[in-house]
Amino acid sequence: MFQLANITKAYRTRDGQRLDILRGIDLTIGEGDYVAIVGGSGTGKSTLMNILGLLDRPDGGSFRFHGDEIASIAEPERARLRNRCIGFVFQQFHLLPRTTALDNVCLPLLYGPWDSPRRRAAEALAKVGLADRISHTPEQLSGGQQQRVAIARALVTDPTLLLADEPTGNLDPATTGEILSLFDTLNEAGTTIVLITHDSEVARRARRTLRLQGGVLF
Repeated sequence: MFQLANITKAYRTRDGQRLDILRGIDLTIGEGDYVAIVGGSGTGKSTLMNILGLLDRPDGGSFRFHGDEIASIAEPERARLRNRCIGFVFQQFHLLPRTTALDNVCLPLLYGPWDSPRRRAAEALAKVGLADRISHTPEQLSGGQQQRVAIARALVTDPTLLLADEPTGNLDPATTGEILSLFDTLNEAGTTIVLITHDSEVARRARRTLRLQGGVLF
């Protein structure tokens, strides 16, 4: 599905020094895969996620999606692929306040040719166990329920890939277990997941675990 070969990324500091973040990343993600990428703060996890999610471009290397090179495609096509093929879940839930769960989940459907957006959103909320919370606003939901809404929002377009960046970072241990069990269920149903985390215990739930250190995956 996704194939990265020799991906590099560097930034310039304010004083002009070159800072190499990714130093030749090789990664293959197959359909139905569940991969955890583990690394500490500053190891380049978010940079790698941004490249996988087409939010940033690599400086070098090859990035293929179903065999097509996409590392250097134009921004309109990148935006279309992001909307239709990739779902994002973050540590912060990024829900609109005073907006119902249903309307929060509808948001990605505003940017594509989707039929029956409210029906699709209701089905996505049911998939994450919130069929009875569609009219609730974020302040009426627990932290775990808010993250479930965020997951439903990521799933509503039936993405090829679900990218989760520290999705349990703001949750207590019990709720973390609930969210990870939900990921297990989604993966068993065929959803491809890449989970980015600093927590080795969280990473153990994945089928495959890689460690990012010194800009290289092991």
